[in-house]
Amino acid sequence: KFMQWFLSKKSLENKDGKYDKIIEKFDDIFENCPFHSLDESMRIFEEDFKVPMSSVIQMDTLEELASGSIGQVYKCKLVTGEEIALKVQHPDNDDITHNQFKIVNFCIYLQKFQWIKNILMLHIEIEDFMYNLLLQMDFTIEAYNTLKFAKNFEGNRLVIIPKLYFFSSRILISEFQDGEDYDDLPEYQKVKVGMNFYCCLMQMNFHDDFTHGDLHKKNWKVRKLE
Repeated sequence: KFMQWFLSKKSLENKDGKYDKIIEKFDDIFENCPFHSLDESMRIFEEDFKVPMSSVIQMDTLEELASGSIGQVYKCKLVTGEEIALKVQHPDNDDITHNQFKIVNFCIYLQKFQWIKNILMLHIEIEDFMYNLLLQMDFTIEAYNTLKFAKNFEGNRLVIIPKLYFFSSRILISEFQDGEDYDDLPEYQKVKVGMNFYCCLMQMNFHDDFTHGDLHKKNWKVRKLE
């Protein structure tokens, strides 16, 4: 999560190609983190929903799409036929977070000394960063945010919020919305998408007072209008 934030920041500052190497080196951490097994996903599903995954999902349609720092996403179909995105939290998140907090708390302690803070360049609110990270590990919060955004952008054909079907603290099931990366578009289309993205941000910031806090490049896609 930290590297996702860092790379997004450096991409904006990379006018002269100064950060090309580090951006290229770590680019796959957005969607190509290690996958956990399907058995683990099935176990988490049954623990959270109290029914086997096969009673809700057509298992032969399951396709691994991406794995992020907190969870991984499958493309598949419900038994009723709807094409969905199934997001499942990684099973070992709690253990990893507990151990990492030892390091985080030590860094927070070092920040109290200005000279150490300057030498190590610890000019970041680590406590705020970790607080926001912990919020992202509860998918019920993401579900609430999705429903809120869907209401705010209701009827807007240029900003699509996937419909949410089911959720728990570790699983999200929403409609699958296909798209392509902004980086793959021709320059003229990038300008058009950029204008739409800007208007979307203006609505979130100034009209709705409810803003997405993690809009890195892999958290949204572009779909061409016919």
